[in-house]
Amino acid sequence: MKSPAGLPTVVRLLCVLTLGLAVGPIDHVLAQAPPSATPAERSVVDPLEGLTAIDVTPAEVELASARATRQVLVRGSYRDGSTRDLTALATWQSAQPAIADVARGRVTARGLGETRLAIRVGDLEREIPVRARGFDQPDPVGFRTEVLPVLTRHGCNAGSCHGAPEGKGGFALSMLAYAPDRDEESLRNGGLVRRIEPIDPESSLLLRKPLLALPHVGGKRFRETDPGYALLRDWIAEGAQPDPAPVPECVGIEIEPRGAVLLPAGAGQQLSVLARFRDGSTRDVTGLATYDTSNRDLATGDQAGHITGLRRGVAAISVRYLQHLQSVPLTIVEPVAGFEPAPLPTQHELDRLVQVQLNLLGIPAAPRCDDATFLRRVSLDVTGLLPTAREVREFLADTSADKRTRLIDQLLASEEFARFWGQKEADLLRVNAGAMPEGRAEALARWIVDAWRQNLPFDQQVRRLLTASGPASAQPPVSLFLAIPATEDLAESTAQLFMGSRINCAKCHNHPFENWTQDDYYRIAAVFARLQRDGTNLRLADQGDVRHPATAAVMTPWGAPPAPQAAAPDRREDFVNWLTAPGNPLFARVEVNRLWAQLLGRGIVHPVDDFRSSNPPANPPLLDWLAGEFVRSGFDRRAILRLILTSDTYQRSAETTPLNEDDDRQFSHALVRRLSAEQVQDAIGMATRSLPSLVEIARDQQQTAEALERREQEVRSGTPEWIARQRAHLADLPLRLGVWRHRGPHGVGSYDEGLKASFPPETETFTETPLAGDAHPEWPEAKVQQVGDGRVAVHYIARSLVTREAGPAVLSLGSDDGVKVWLNGRVVHDKPGTRGVKENDDTIPLELAAGENRLLLKIINSGGFCGFYFRLGSFQDREIPAPELAPDLAEELAAHPGDLPEALQQRLQQYRERQDRDLLALRDQWQKISRREAYQTQRLVPAGGDFLRAFGQPRRETPCVCERVNEPAIDQVLHLLNGGQVLPQITHGAGQYDAIADNSALVDELYLSILSRFPRETERQPILAHLQKSSSRRLALEDVLWALLNTREFLVAH
Repeated sequence: MKSPAGLPTVVRLLCVLTLGLAVGPIDHVLAQAPPSATPAERSVVDPLEGLTAIDVTPAEVELASARATRQVLVRGSYRDGSTRDLTALATWQSAQPAIADVARGRVTARGLGETRLAIRVGDLEREIPVRARGFDQPDPVGFRTEVLPVLTRHGCNAGSCHGAPEGKGGFALSMLAYAPDRDEESLRNGGLVRRIEPIDPESSLLLRKPLLALPHVGGKRFRETDPGYALLRDWIAEGAQPDPAPVPECVGIEIEPRGAVLLPAGAGQQLSVLARFRDGSTRDVTGLATYDTSNRDLATGDQAGHITGLRRGVAAISVRYLQHLQSVPLTIVEPVAGFEPAPLPTQHELDRLVQVQLNLLGIPAAPRCDDATFLRRVSLDVTGLLPTAREVREFLADTSADKRTRLIDQLLASEEFARFWGQKEADLLRVNAGAMPEGRAEALARWIVDAWRQNLPFDQQVRRLLTASGPASAQPPVSLFLAIPATEDLAESTAQLFMGSRINCAKCHNHPFENWTQDDYYRIAAVFARLQRDGTNLRLADQGDVRHPATAAVMTPWGAPPAPQAAAPDRREDFVNWLTAPGNPLFARVEVNRLWAQLLGRGIVHPVDDFRSSNPPANPPLLDWLAGEFVRSGFDRRAILRLILTSDTYQRSAETTPLNEDDDRQFSHALVRRLSAEQVQDAIGMATRSLPSLVEIARDQQQTAEALERREQEVRSGTPEWIARQRAHLADLPLRLGVWRHRGPHGVGSYDEGLKASFPPETETFTETPLAGDAHPEWPEAKVQQVGDGRVAVHYIARSLVTREAGPAVLSLGSDDGVKVWLNGRVVHDKPGTRGVKENDDTIPLELAAGENRLLLKIINSGGFCGFYFRLGSFQDREIPAPELAPDLAEELAAHPGDLPEALQQRLQQYRERQDRDLLALRDQWQKISRREAYQTQRLVPAGGDFLRAFGQPRRETPCVCERVNEPAIDQVLHLLNGGQVLPQITHGAGQYDAIADNSALVDELYLSILSRFPRETERQPILAHLQKSSSRRLALEDVLWALLNTREFLVAH
């Protein structure tokens, strides 16, 4: 393909085919996002028609103080079984208004005594008793229970106003009243005591500014007719008194009606909110609570708690009082002209639950997609890869009724599935070589892929992940904790990944949109407070707590049992027990929602890691059922994926109708999704035949595995003879070096203090057996070895020198900083000065006794790098032979002259295998093949690069799925149109396809390989004409390849 001379030919071809980015979508593939649909005309229903009964809640009203109120609700029942809120339509009458009066269901105390309340709707009437008491007792305005909720309701303590960290205009409140003591101090004594004026309440700045009687950056917040204004004025007039002790704590709120509300569009629903306090008292706070909606296009709410449905859909009304937040799920329905409810499926419960919701909302479902579309979609979703032309032909030719199910099972059992889905998980676990160097990222990625390959139950995988300890080399999940050293970051990541909760807001204040509090945040952080990192090791510390930043209270770890003595030694164990318990309302729902979103393009809860009551599921019964199936399956992710993949909901077409084209939440049709960066690159490689065949890779991997198995058998069979040779070699050695053992660091106040201080083993009998300290068989001989972490400290390192007979030896030593050396308890060298470590800095003559000699080094560090150099130059005036075994193995082998323990035999076997070059070469070859590095969707660790970054490959720096960007961008277009990575592959692909002599067969092969379907005649004929009239068939092929690779059909899953 020539550029720019060849470009007009390509553009003409694109216009003919109606393909490509600039030309537009293929009609049947991409449904453009339509403008917001106009709601169907709502039929006005007479609320009295078919009304059979009315129900009143509560059945009796108790007004316990002079200012007490109570919201009463009226619900009507109809002949068709439906119900409807009639509170606003009812007529209300109090038998004795002097005791209690009523307006729109709001009952207010006016005096002592008892009366009755009559409620009438049409010909139906109910009466309920009303008792008013305490009217003759003082009932001052409560600061915590009334003033603060009013400030919250009017936005005064929001994060954008005075609830900002530094406040606004010199006036600061705690966000959403999470610190009431601080708020009371600010209101009563702040601002030069000008904010409240008890003598003249109306002149208080607290009232005048939000009325805009004085300039106020926050705008108008009150009217003089607002109940909140009157309440603040009364509190100031009463002297702005503090609440009398003890102040009862609000422990929760109850909302009526309970549960989900089905609301016709245009109709209303009155809410009633009751606060419960720890002393057993209750209070109606309907007029004090704050109401918000998750979707203002679907439903709105006013300050009186009256909700109005606007158009069909699913929404939620969030109700907040103090720190308590609950949501009322709403389903708004309306008649849809031309819609006929579909029969409910009986074969698949998933489909039935989806269809129930579609029927309720008047949304028709799309038909099943055709076989070619299904094959491409499921192949990309399950393995990340396009089907080959041969696979497309075979699948389309198969006439068996169960071919889709068989294909799903085949793909779920494939290696490509484990790798592709492991890659998705590794994205969220931040598996990247920058944070996990030295092969640890690849080791953790392999561990994740193994879990998918083995279908490890998800609860078990999470348990192993979150409770991992020890060296990262043996426990790959340890790398997660090494890469995320901050306790708070671990808490936030864990909550987001496995609880679907973004709790980071609660680090500084109670969460503004959810029930997460600061206490909750630091309790989760306390779970990880006792993790100690030592290089690439993770261990548990004996101490370590998290304190609340405001109260300094030690936080109890989340999930800890009530009895401290029942707590597990590792706090993470208790947390994981709570997290993975079958009854946990979050764990199963979060994971099945994530799996659903990966296949359907959108979560039932969206975003997938934002589970909160104010962000309701699109279909709560569906999410509950999937979570239940997940628990019942033993947390089998593959089973859930199969459940979704085999459903009609997953297999629906992307085609839409005017009645469902605006649906992107109820799964009435397939959502067209852009391919991931890795999928795009692999798809181009497969389409242009630039990637090695997976069949060839599997064959090479199998052959290498067989050769590897043969060599391993040869090595194993020769191990007994090899061990015998090692024993003989050890017996002939004149001197054997033991394992280094390290004790420390021992912190000291200064370098001089370290020189004088004595710690074990210096203070112990030097002949203690065995040598104490952490063993380090990996420390090399005759190389600088770092110890410590840069602190001013003392380190002790010791080893045995075992000789057959006594004799002189020469030790070459270097240290950073000072060093003192003992041999068999006697000081043989003392160099107290500070210095950097150098090879052969000190030469020390030693007189070794026959048998075991104990050598002890004390290294004193003044700060910064700390390390030493050690080389035993000679013994008995002869060079010491290099050992064939590692010091720890030589030590153990020498200690067992007879039969060897099985564990030692295994370690010797593993050591020998690590020394066999042929075996290592075969293992390295197998690893390279198994990495499948040519395929981006199959790699263990991302390759990176400009192309992948342009198409949204994440850097794996956060636990959020949002880090992967699937939005179109201009640099993507440039890569595809004329990029240095794509054009060579097109040239290569043209050469491959040019071998097909018949043009019609060639067009079939191109479409099957690139778009996974046969071409239509309207597509075939222009391509044939272009191939025939071109002077160069090869260049014409490049044109066609370029055009097809730039179609939207190729770049999306549909």
